Amino acid sequence: MTKTLDLDAMGQSLDKLYLWARDMLGNFHDTTDTKVPPDGVLSPDSASGSFDPASGLYYGGSRVDGFDGQLYTAEAISKTLYLTSRLAYNGTTLGALDPATYDPMNGIKYFAHRIQVTETVVDPSMPHQPTVLTVVDANSHLFDQLSYLGAVVGFHNMMDPNNTGSDHRAYHNVFDGDPFAGPFAMTGVPGPFDLMSGTSRALFLNIMAMHYNTVAGTFVDVASLNGNNVVQGTDISAINAGMALTVLAKFSGEFAATALGTSADSALTAQANYIIAHLKDPSGGYYNSFSLGTGPSTAAKTLGAQAAIVRGLYEAFLATNTMVYLNEANAGYNNMIDAFYVSGQHVFRTVAGNDLALYAPMDLALLTGALRDARLAGLQMEADDIYARVFKTVYKKMMLTEAEETGETGGDSDGDGIPYIVGGTRPFAFVAQGQFAMSPLDVQGSLPRPVVASVYPDPATTSITLDLQLPNSKELGMTLYDLQGHFMGSVLPVSYGAGEQKVIIPTASYPNGTYYIRTVQGNSIVSINRFEVSR
Repeated sequence: MTKTLDLDAMGQSLDKLYLWARDMLGNFHDTTDTKVPPDGVLSPDSASGSFDPASGLYYGGSRVDGFDGQLYTAEAISKTLYLTSRLAYNGTTLGALDPATYDPMNGIKYFAHRIQVTETVVDPSMPHQPTVLTVVDANSHLFDQLSYLGAVVGFHNMMDPNNTGSDHRAYHNVFDGDPFAGPFAMTGVPGPFDLMSGTSRALFLNIMAMHYNTVAGTFVDVASLNGNNVVQGTDISAINAGMALTVLAKFSGEFAATALGTSADSALTAQANYIIAHLKDPSGGYYNSFSLGTGPSTAAKTLGAQAAIVRGLYEAFLATNTMVYLNEANAGYNNMIDAFYVSGQHVFRTVAGNDLALYAPMDLALLTGALRDARLAGLQMEADDIYARVFKTVYKKMMLTEAEETGETGGDSDGDGIPYIVGGTRPFAFVAQGQFAMSPLDVQGSLPRPVVASVYPDPATTSITLDLQLPNSKELGMTLYDLQGHFMGSVLPVSYGAGEQKVIIPTASYPNGTYYIRTVQGNSIVSINRFEVSR
């Protein structure tokens, strides 16, 4: 293990803690471990706000959810307290930052990109304790700051005592003094809500002070301090520009009707306009980056860049109701589908024009966000179907293991080729990179909507199963080829009804290797899928 504190990892993992805790603590449960939706009347608390064991209600939608949700929340509070009390950097030394009073005009204290940790064994029965912290990369990275800001803004929303939404009823019982301390406004002592509010404020002020180029109207990827002076870089990546829109929209919603919210709205609008003016390629899609004073990147466009911009523009539209941003987001989405989606194989290219796709988890995360916003904000009705198909083809292939949370009961009970791990504590684990080679038999843009959602198990031994998703009845046949295109066998056309259908094809006689199965309707190819045989 490389013992460093990386702010991007801290922020991204904190955001996951928020998403889990938000879900887990959003309901109550009773003595039979049955979920009880909060109605504003029923409560596990007494009139004083303390837990009442006689009420018959408990925090969380189940025993496990209640425990895990509180654990993840406590971890988030501890992590953020450590960040603000130990990791604030003034360009020379690490120290504390007071979230309630911090003002960069009185001297910037920010969170450096990477800090090396030296640990000491204090007690054999206890975890090692960090005793020496050394800044090894003093730069401020926009992605780091946005990652942590998005996470603490999420917890700020969850803990907000003034949020009267029906989905916050259960949270008010959690953050009213028991089990977690209430806010300063109620107790006179800063609580978790005040910590998340102050940290959100400090991070936003630092992002504006260090990363926002007021002349160009855009954020830049990297900044640093030279004495008391901020030194800005000149590059803005499409991924960071899109992410800035997403996080600023979230921040401005939480701090609406305040000076911070107004500042965030202005920066969001400027960044969105800059993206359209400078990162948009007139021939379609978005450049991977732009360098101030030089121009856009000439490298082949990446899927991650398109997805980040598309999602960011949708979020900018939702935050500002500016139709230009919605139109640009829909145009970017359609270009992403046309240039990157290979419909016959249910995959996306990761680099435009490249038939070898290299997927990292971040690519899949960016794509998920873009497809989700395209469906919800852009009303792109096919986006959820595309996501479901790509999930089965790509996301599932990159999962190393599954546990109970995915529906597995042992072995490979759901037949998707992903093994079950006994005692697994996470739904699944991802590989660091997945590779997908496009079929030489496929012609981009020439295929109608695919009908084969997935082929499994992969690798196969004695048989494969084709999972068909049919909008209506179809007569389909299948033809199999090896990697060199040699004919291996066929399944005569059969009429299949609408909906989900499964076709099992024996592979016991096939040598180990790579094969393609072509699904045809009449003389038209409707899907091409790749699979392995290995024994």
